[in-house]
Amino acid sequence: MFYEVRFYFYPDQIEPGTARSAVLFALQDVIIQNRMPQPVTQIELTKAPDLDLVFDEGEIRRALHHAGLFANVLNDEQSSELAHLSKRVEFPRGTNLMQQGDAAASMFIILEGAARVSVLGQNNDPREVAVLAAGDVVGEMSLMTGAPRNATVTALTRVRVLEITKEPIEVLLETSPELLERFSHVLARREQERATIANRAIQVAAVEQDLMARMRNFFARVLGGDGD
Repeated sequence: MFYEVRFYFYPDQIEPGTARSAVLFALQDVIIQNRMPQPVTQIELTKAPDLDLVFDEGEIRRALHHAGLFANVLNDEQSSELAHLSKRVEFPRGTNLMQQGDAAASMFIILEGAARVSVLGQNNDPREVAVLAAGDVVGEMSLMTGAPRNATVTALTRVRVLEITKEPIEVLLETSPELLERFSHVLARREQERATIANRAIQVAAVEQDLMARMRNFFARVLGGDGD
Protein backbone atom coordinates (compact mmCIF):
# COMPACT_ATOMS: atom_id res chain seq x y z
CA MET A 1 0.00 0.00 0.00
CA PHE A 2 1.30 3.44 -0.91
CA TYR A 3 0.34 6.88 0.41
CA GLU A 4 1.00 10.10 -1.45
CA VAL A 5 0.71 13.45 0.30
CA ARG A 6 0.64 16.80 -1.47
CA PHE A 7 0.51 20.12 0.36
CA TYR A 8 0.76 23.81 -0.44
CA PHE A 9 2.11 26.78 1.51
CA TYR A 10 2.70 30.50 1.13
CA PRO A 11 6.50 31.05 0.93
CA ASP A 12 6.14 34.65 2.11
CA GLN A 13 4.49 33.45 5.32
CA ILE A 14 6.37 30.27 6.24
CA GLU A 15 9.66 28.72 5.20
CA PRO A 16 9.59 25.34 3.37
CA GLY A 17 11.25 23.39 6.18
CA THR A 18 8.76 24.67 8.76
CA ALA A 19 5.83 23.85 6.48
CA ARG A 20 7.08 20.33 5.83
CA SER A 21 7.66 19.77 9.54
CA ALA A 22 4.06 20.84 10.30
CA VAL A 23 2.74 18.42 7.69
CA LEU A 24 4.86 15.52 8.99
CA PHE A 25 3.69 16.26 12.51
CA ALA A 26 0.02 16.17 11.40
CA LEU A 27 0.55 12.97 9.38
CA GLN A 28 2.04 11.22 12.38
CA ASP A 29 -1.09 12.03 14.42
CA VAL A 30 -3.38 10.79 11.63
CA ILE A 31 -1.48 7.50 11.31
CA ILE A 32 -1.60 6.87 15.07
CA GLN A 33 -5.25 7.92 15.54
CA ASN A 34 -6.50 5.79 12.64
CA ARG A 35 -4.23 2.85 13.42
CA MET A 36 -2.96 2.84 9.86
CA PRO A 37 -0.41 0.13 9.03
CA GLN A 38 3.19 1.16 9.34
CA PRO A 39 5.64 0.57 6.49
CA VAL A 40 7.02 -2.97 6.33
CA THR A 41 10.60 -3.00 7.53
CA GLN A 42 13.15 -5.54 6.35
CA ILE A 43 15.94 -6.05 8.85
CA GLU A 44 19.34 -7.31 7.79
CA LEU A 45 22.35 -7.70 10.05
CA THR A 46 25.31 -6.15 8.30
CA LYS A 47 28.48 -4.37 9.25
CA ALA A 48 27.88 -0.73 10.22
CA PRO A 49 28.53 1.49 7.19
CA ASP A 50 31.34 4.00 6.99
CA LEU A 51 29.49 7.31 7.09
CA ASP A 52 32.29 9.03 5.20
CA LEU A 53 31.64 6.64 2.31
CA VAL A 54 27.86 6.75 2.51
CA PHE A 55 27.83 10.55 2.47
CA ASP A 56 30.70 11.88 0.37
CA GLU A 57 31.78 15.52 0.29
CA GLY A 58 29.52 16.28 -2.67
CA GLU A 59 26.45 15.11 -0.75
CA ILE A 60 27.56 17.03 2.31
CA ARG A 61 27.96 20.21 0.25
CA ARG A 62 24.46 19.74 -1.13
CA ALA A 63 23.15 19.40 2.42
CA LEU A 64 24.92 22.64 3.37
CA HIS A 65 23.43 24.33 0.33
CA HIS A 66 19.92 23.51 1.58
CA ALA A 67 20.65 24.87 5.07
CA GLY A 68 19.29 28.42 5.20
CA LEU A 69 22.17 29.65 7.33
CA PHE A 70 24.72 28.82 4.63
CA ALA A 71 22.80 28.64 1.33
CA ASN A 72 23.34 32.22 0.14
CA VAL A 73 26.18 33.10 2.46
CA LEU A 74 29.11 30.81 1.66
CA ASN A 75 30.91 30.62 -1.66
CA ASP A 76 32.02 27.30 -3.18
CA GLU A 77 35.42 27.38 -1.50
CA GLN A 78 33.96 28.13 1.91
CA SER A 79 31.31 25.42 1.48
CA SER A 80 34.00 22.88 0.62
CA GLU A 81 36.02 23.86 3.68
CA LEU A 82 33.01 23.62 5.97
CA ALA A 83 32.05 20.24 4.47
CA HIS A 84 35.56 18.96 5.13
CA LEU A 85 35.59 20.18 8.74
CA SER A 86 32.07 18.99 9.68
CA LYS A 87 31.38 15.64 11.33
CA ARG A 88 29.12 12.82 10.16
CA VAL A 89 27.35 11.34 13.18
CA GLU A 90 24.83 8.52 13.60
CA PHE A 91 22.29 8.35 16.45
CA PRO A 92 20.31 5.18 17.33
CA ARG A 93 16.54 5.39 17.65
CA GLY A 94 15.47 6.96 20.96
CA THR A 95 18.66 8.97 21.40
CA ASN A 96 18.44 12.66 22.27
CA LEU A 97 20.39 14.70 19.73
CA MET A 98 19.99 17.67 22.05
CA GLN A 99 18.33 18.39 25.40
CA GLN A 100 16.35 21.53 26.20
CA GLY A 101 18.31 23.86 28.49
CA ASP A 102 21.71 22.33 27.77
CA ALA A 103 24.57 24.63 26.83
CA ALA A 104 25.87 23.93 23.34
CA ALA A 105 27.63 25.33 20.30
CA SER A 106 26.63 23.11 17.40
CA MET A 107 23.90 22.48 14.84
CA PHE A 108 22.67 19.41 12.98
CA ILE A 109 21.59 18.89 9.39
CA ILE A 110 19.59 15.66 9.11
CA LEU A 111 20.92 13.50 6.28
CA GLU A 112 18.74 10.44 6.88
CA GLY A 113 15.97 9.44 9.28
CA ALA A 114 13.38 11.31 11.36
CA ALA A 115 13.44 13.07 14.73
CA ARG A 116 10.87 14.55 17.12
CA VAL A 117 11.13 18.09 18.51
CA SER A 118 9.56 18.64 21.93
CA VAL A 119 9.46 21.48 24.45
CA LEU A 120 8.58 21.51 28.14
CA GLY A 121 5.10 22.81 28.99
CA GLN A 122 3.97 24.71 32.06
CA ASN A 123 4.08 21.57 34.21
CA ASN A 124 7.39 20.46 32.71
CA ASP A 125 5.55 17.93 30.57
CA PRO A 126 7.16 17.42 27.16
CA ARG A 127 5.00 18.65 24.27
CA GLU A 128 5.77 17.53 20.74
CA VAL A 129 5.90 20.50 18.37
CA ALA A 130 7.47 19.19 15.16
CA VAL A 131 8.85 16.21 13.30
CA LEU A 132 12.11 16.57 11.38
CA ALA A 133 13.19 14.65 8.29
CA ALA A 134 16.12 14.60 5.88
CA GLY A 135 17.16 18.13 4.93
CA ASP A 136 15.88 19.77 8.12
CA VAL A 137 18.20 21.80 10.32
CA VAL A 138 18.24 22.40 14.09
CA GLY A 139 20.51 24.29 16.45
CA GLU A 140 21.61 27.29 14.33
CA MET A 141 21.22 29.75 17.21
CA SER A 142 23.29 27.59 19.57
CA LEU A 143 25.99 27.28 16.93
CA MET A 144 26.24 31.01 16.29
CA THR A 145 25.67 32.45 19.77
CA GLY A 146 26.23 29.61 22.24
CA ALA A 147 22.61 29.98 23.40
CA PRO A 148 21.17 27.07 25.45
CA ARG A 149 19.06 24.55 23.58
CA ASN A 150 15.42 25.70 23.41
CA ALA A 151 14.01 22.24 22.64
CA THR A 152 14.74 18.54 22.93
CA VAL A 153 15.29 16.61 19.70
CA THR A 154 14.88 12.82 19.85
CA ALA A 155 15.60 10.30 17.10
CA LEU A 156 12.41 8.52 15.96
CA THR A 157 14.49 6.23 13.75
CA ARG A 158 18.18 5.69 13.25
CA VAL A 159 19.30 9.20 12.33
CA ARG A 160 22.39 10.23 10.40
CA VAL A 161 23.34 13.88 10.67
CA LEU A 162 25.98 16.37 9.74
CA GLU A 163 27.14 18.06 12.93
CA ILE A 164 28.70 21.51 12.61
CA THR A 165 30.46 22.77 15.71
CA LYS A 166 31.92 26.15 16.67
CA GLU A 167 35.45 25.36 15.50
CA PRO A 168 34.73 25.16 11.72
CA ILE A 169 32.83 28.47 11.92
CA GLU A 170 35.84 30.01 13.65
CA VAL A 171 38.02 28.87 10.76
CA LEU A 172 35.70 30.60 8.29
CA LEU A 173 35.43 33.80 10.34
CA GLU A 174 39.16 34.01 10.88
CA THR A 175 39.74 34.40 7.13
CA SER A 176 36.37 36.00 6.23
CA PRO A 177 35.09 38.09 9.19
CA GLU A 178 32.51 39.74 6.90
CA LEU A 179 30.52 36.49 7.09
CA LEU A 180 29.37 37.49 10.57
CA GLU A 181 27.14 40.23 9.15
CA ARG A 182 25.63 37.83 6.61
CA PHE A 183 24.95 35.23 9.29
CA SER A 184 23.24 37.80 11.51
CA HIS A 185 21.05 38.91 8.60
CA VAL A 186 19.91 35.33 7.90
CA LEU A 187 19.16 34.62 11.56
CA ALA A 188 17.29 37.92 11.98
CA ARG A 189 15.11 37.10 8.97
CA ARG A 190 14.45 33.69 10.50
CA GLU A 191 13.33 35.35 13.74
CA GLN A 192 11.06 37.65 11.73
CA GLU A 193 9.42 34.65 10.04
CA ARG A 194 8.82 32.97 13.38
CA ALA A 195 7.40 36.17 14.85
CA THR A 196 5.03 36.52 11.89
CA ILE A 197 3.77 32.95 12.34
CA ALA A 198 3.25 33.63 16.07
CA ASN A 199 1.57 36.97 15.28
CA ARG A 200 4.25 38.92 17.15
CA ALA A 201 5.82 42.20 16.09
CA ILE A 202 9.61 42.59 16.23
CA GLN A 203 12.10 45.21 15.11
CA VAL A 204 14.25 43.27 12.64
CA ALA A 205 17.06 45.83 12.66
CA ALA A 206 17.27 45.69 16.46
CA VAL A 207 17.23 41.88 16.41
CA GLU A 208 20.01 41.85 13.85
CA GLN A 209 22.14 44.25 15.90
CA ASP A 210 21.61 42.14 19.02
CA LEU A 211 22.61 38.98 17.14
CA MET A 212 25.71 40.69 15.79
CA ALA A 213 26.78 41.66 19.30
CA ARG A 214 26.15 38.19 20.69
CA MET A 215 28.00 36.48 17.85
CA ARG A 216 30.91 38.91 18.03
CA ASN A 217 31.25 38.12 21.73
CA PHE A 218 30.90 34.37 21.17
CA PHE A 219 33.57 34.35 18.47
CA ALA A 220 35.77 36.93 20.16
CA ARG A 221 38.75 34.58 20.06
CA VAL A 222 39.05 34.97 16.28
CA LEU A 223 37.32 38.34 15.83
CA GLY A 224 38.83 40.16 18.79
CA GLY A 225 36.80 41.66 21.65
CA ASP A 226 35.91 40.96 25.26
CA GLY A 227 34.49 37.46 24.87
CA ASP A 228 35.61 34.41 26.80
